[in-house]
Amino acid sequence: MLKINTNLSSLIVQSNLQASTLGLNQAIERMTSGFKINHAKDNAANFSISTSLSTQLSSYMVAQDNTAYGLDMLTTAMDSLSLMSDHISRIRDLTEQAANGTYGQTSLNAIQQEINARLAECARIVSNTEYNGVNLLNEDDTVGFVKDITPLSEEEAIAQGYTVIKTADELQAINNNLSGKYILMNDIDLEGYNFTPIGKDVQNGFLGEFNGNGYVIRNFTRDDSSSSGGLFKQVYGGAKVLNVGLENVNIKGGYYTGGLVGMLNGRVSNCYVSNGTVYGSTSVGGLVGQVSISAVLEDSYANVDATGGQRVGGLVGQIYSGTVRNSYALGSVYGTVSDVGGLIGALSSPLEVSNCYTRAKVSAKTNTRVAAVVYTTNPSARFSNISYYGYVNEGLSPFAESYVDDGSVLTTIMTPPGEIKFQVGIDSSLSSQISLNLNLGYSLSVNVSSSSAARNSLARIDEALSMINSKQTDFGTAYSRLESALESISVSIENLTSTRSTIRDADIAEESSAYIRNQILQQASATLLATANQTPSIALQLL
Repeated sequence: MLKINTNLSSLIVQSNLQASTLGLNQAIERMTSGFKINHAKDNAANFSISTSLSTQLSSYMVAQDNTAYGLDMLTTAMDSLSLMSDHISRIRDLTEQAANGTYGQTSLNAIQQEINARLAECARIVSNTEYNGVNLLNEDDTVGFVKDITPLSEEEAIAQGYTVIKTADELQAINNNLSGKYILMNDIDLEGYNFTPIGKDVQNGFLGEFNGNGYVIRNFTRDDSSSSGGLFKQVYGGAKVLNVGLENVNIKGGYYTGGLVGMLNGRVSNCYVSNGTVYGSTSVGGLVGQVSISAVLEDSYANVDATGGQRVGGLVGQIYSGTVRNSYALGSVYGTVSDVGGLIGALSSPLEVSNCYTRAKVSAKTNTRVAAVVYTTNPSARFSNISYYGYVNEGLSPFAESYVDDGSVLTTIMTPPGEIKFQVGIDSSLSSQISLNLNLGYSLSVNVSSSSAARNSLARIDEALSMINSKQTDFGTAYSRLESALESISVSIENLTSTRSTIRDADIAEESSAYIRNQILQQASATLLATANQTPSIALQLL
């Protein structure tokens, strides 16, 4: 049938021409881009999967760079430690030489001169070893207080009702009024002072407020195995102990022995005990012996060696109830009986422990009732944001007995001083991080002014060498883990790349065939379209 108004043949040819042109354009796009999925319309599901894989690959590439930077950082640190080890080994040789009684004072002075030069170089290495602005050999785990303090002036303190304390005698006089409000106005040295702990007995504990004002009490020594306490025996009721540091302590007590407080029923905030030993029989803690009732312990730390029979903890020996938060324990913990923990020795009543960590080295005479963080028999205890590492006993669990997980355990918020986390994964989980503490704790002085002084210095030199070797081990272990992580990342990148290629990459052979086919169809359609467009003119021949 011949028609003038409707040319069906032309419409059919146009439709096929459009299809072949679209197919040709698609083949050209795929061959020039190399991808068979260029838009969501090409394959919505695979486009989404491919985009997700691309995001993961990009993150793994960054993780790969992070790990490589970490390896470079550790190489810098280990090389510096090797230099220090060489210098200290030479210092030991010189000290050993000076310990011989065959050298006169002139020779000893010459030896001391070289030792001093090498000690100065070690100090320079510690101070200047850094990578991209990060100091790699921090000198100390703890410097000052957890929270910054703006000290009150004497006039401000008096205006606020404080009694000012400047001497050891004035500090001791607190026992004459246990309900007063006191504040330190300078550091106090108790060396050689026979200081009686504040709070006379269990019925007469400290009930007032003691504000250290950011100052430090040093060289507190106590030897009384029949009594409890630390600097304070008991802190009761609404009593507060704030903003005070204790350094160089040597405490031997009985029940409820702590570096700062023996028994805490009040509040301790922003305090620390650093350097020294705390020894007792039961409920022994680096900072507090026992926490009970509605006590609060916050923003504080202990960096001492805590030793006792049972219920021994790096921070607190025993908790009956109360709250411990934003605090940590370093040093070492040793118990001869049971209930030993890096952070808390034991607890037995409802309480909250949050945002804390321990790096204490935990050991005991037996492994009975010993844990890296806390031994607990309390099924209602709640722990959150607790981290731990560095304990000695292999196989120690973080928590023993009835530990209740609130869902957020072992996610660190309070970062340990000197700790660095290498991000070697693509998410925020602990498996994507490798933690390393950079604190070296190096300190060394050597005196060879006489042969006897030289012999006395050998032990300190050996301790410094041991410290450096231990840190080298830490760095070497971290280096091995980073190498392993780098290899794992490479495997993940390879597998993800292969998967994405399978989903997204174009098969050029297939697409070139499609290109030729659609090109031929397009040319044929164009030729036939010209013929179809002549059909209406045939009808004119019938008129």
